[in-house]
Amino acid sequence: MPYPCLRRSPLAAWPLDETSGTVAADDTGHYDATATSVGWGQGKDGTALSDGGSSQIVTEGPVLRTGKGHGFTVSAWVCLTRRPASFATAVAQDAGDASGFYLPYSPAENRWAFARPGRRALSYSVPEPGTWAHLVGVYEDLRNQLVLHVGGTQEAGINDTAPTAAHGPSPSAAPPAPPVPPTGSPAPSSRSRCSNGP
Repeated sequence: MPYPCLRRSPLAAWPLDETSGTVAADDTGHYDATATSVGWGQGKDGTALSDGGSSQIVTEGPVLRTGKGHGFTVSAWVCLTRRPASFATAVAQDAGDASGFYLPYSPAENRWAFARPGRRALSYSVPEPGTWAHLVGVYEDLRNQLVLHVGGTQEAGINDTAPTAAHGPSPSAAPPAPPVPPTGSPAPSSRSRCSNGP
């Protein structure tokens, strides 16, 4: 079982398979999101959000509990059309003027990442433009660890003893907030999921 953290039903799941419009529907019916500056293009299995560098899909409020004592899992299928010059974030949740977590492409290392402010778990695999990747970020609250899976394999894990409580909306494909939810280059995305608990 490559993702034991995904045993729970998701709190939210956005297939991002719309072909037009400004609503990204949540399959659970609880967290439909507003899509801004998005394009819809070819996805892994049908249509997908196609980000031109300034796209956002934002929920009205928070989806996950992310502070101390709250484990959570986020995932997304992503595909870079080229190597971005800046961060490209698939999933994040705001925490004031930054985000409580990010699931991005990190340009300085040319790697996928699962990050919080000041902490970053980096993949060992190098993203290939034009190739779809399944990213899963897990915060394991009992072990105080950020864990990153790429394509079913755990590729990174780092200690995180001071998790950030993120009480803002959950943007997907959002513009950068220092230090990294990021976007800045085309990164089609389809099927983002969020659940609390590992």
